[in-house]
Amino acid sequence: MIKIGGLIVSKGSEFLPEVLGLIEKRLGEIDENIQAVRQDINSMNEYYWDNYTEMDQYGYEDYDNQQALKMQVNANQENWKMRRRLKRMLDAPFFGSVEFVYDGEDEPEDFYIGIGNFARERGALPLIYDWRAPVSSLFYDYDKGEASYEAPGGRMDGEILSKWQYKIRGGKMIYEFESDVKIDDDILKQELGANSDTKLKNIVRTIQKEQNAIIRNTKDKILAIQGVAGSGKTSVALHRIAYLLYHDREHLNSSNILILSPGGVFADYISHILPELGEENIQEMSFDLFAYHELRRNAATQGNVIYGNAGNQENAIYRNKNRDQGGNQGKNPSGNPKSSSAGNGWNSKMIAADCEDKYHQIEREIAGMDDADQKRYEWKQSVEYVQAIEGFLIELEDRLVDFEDVEFKGIRKSASEIMEFFYEKYTGTPLLDRMGAVMDYFIDEVETLRGRSLNDEEQEIICRKFMNMYVTRDICQIYNWFMEDYGFPALPDMPPERRVLEYEDVYPILYLKYSLTAAGQRKNIRHLVIDEMQDYSYLQYVLLAKMFSCNMTILGDNCLLYTSDAADE
Repeated sequence: MIKIGGLIVSKGSEFLPEVLGLIEKRLGEIDENIQAVRQDINSMNEYYWDNYTEMDQYGYEDYDNQQALKMQVNANQENWKMRRRLKRMLDAPFFGSVEFVYDGEDEPEDFYIGIGNFARERGALPLIYDWRAPVSSLFYDYDKGEASYEAPGGRMDGEILSKWQYKIRGGKMIYEFESDVKIDDDILKQELGANSDTKLKNIVRTIQKEQNAIIRNTKDKILAIQGVAGSGKTSVALHRIAYLLYHDREHLNSSNILILSPGGVFADYISHILPELGEENIQEMSFDLFAYHELRRNAATQGNVIYGNAGNQENAIYRNKNRDQGGNQGKNPSGNPKSSSAGNGWNSKMIAADCEDKYHQIEREIAGMDDADQKRYEWKQSVEYVQAIEGFLIELEDRLVDFEDVEFKGIRKSASEIMEFFYEKYTGTPLLDRMGAVMDYFIDEVETLRGRSLNDEEQEIICRKFMNMYVTRDICQIYNWFMEDYGFPALPDMPPERRVLEYEDVYPILYLKYSLTAAGQRKNIRHLVIDEMQDYSYLQYVLLAKMFSCNMTILGDNCLLYTSDAADE
């Protein structure tokens, strides 16, 4: 610390104008670079359109031109991203600093903490460290005295000589104070008043030690954050996302994260907090909306994709539905490219066209449900219900398939052989996909014996022979068997494109889908955030575990939350 005009201030007061000047200089360089790259892109486009008719016949020059253009576009995107971050830093380049001396050294180092890294030039040591950097944990986890942090090269020990906090707005120092000095009451009132609006704010300046431990936790596969409404768990969760994106940039990006929340309450939060923290917005939807898309999603559109708007998804569904009636393309569920044409359409229908959400169920309860309906609804959310479905699935193996001999151009597979494959060789394959695996084995056998690949028409003939052994592949019909076994009325008999499911049937049917088919576990989602977990039923807990095998951050306001042990079972 130093004295200016008789007042004790931090080095930050002198550092601020210096770093603002460097940021402005860097912004000028980036603006020049953006303009230069834009001119290069324009020149490359002009060259292409002037010369594309004269490019080599094999397209090498065309390819090289397109690749070069792509590189320039990507470079400009990075320039714009950096520009946006520096613009935010120009308003408030840092909010804290730590004076730290390493063990065995005499001279301390000043570490300034902000929303992002900033150095004089690429590859140089930062003048300002990102709040998520390892060294920044000194600011959050320690007061003056002995301290340490985990660097990529190992643990770094030393002593904190001083720690300062700053409020900078518009590039001007509003106030600064040592963290172990009492904050003036007027300053505290000002800070509290600034957080009185409905918008959730980033809390990087005020993260507490316990919150920092949650944010930086990378060891636990499932982390539950418990707190009552207004406790700040939502802010901590979003800062945790920002930290994880920073910590594991090689394997994690914004498209790998999904937030499930009731009513999309996170949408307003993430729209400004994550960009403030230097990250892109992430996908967010309600679990009911996710379930709606899952019920409409057919095998031809299965993949590791979280959906866009419902209209686009609907168009995709009907395009694939029409294609299934004609020539199919792609892979069948078993993944064998040889049987792709035959296998794509065999299990590709949507389950239902529409379904109710939780609010329909609430309206039904308010209007008054009789005791039988209420009892049935509560049963479908229970542990006992899941156990009943599991027992039904075991028995289903013996009632779902009528085995028959299959013969194709002199090559025969007996019913007993097919049965042996079905129950023994492919017992680990989901039940509605299992016959497809047996079919693929037979096709491979036929192609080997005949010494050629089968064409699409031939594969289609074989496909029908195998798939016709299923009594039904309609998951709703299978669900009706289960309901009738337990003395409950079946769903109305109608084609999938006309089905509208009541809310109480949505998740049981989804559970059957994920139990009976390789429904496409969301492997591209590497981190799932679940809000208001206390509002989820036991069946929804189990279904989430089937859908997602990734790390999870779970928010709730009571003790009835997911645990690592429960997830592993």
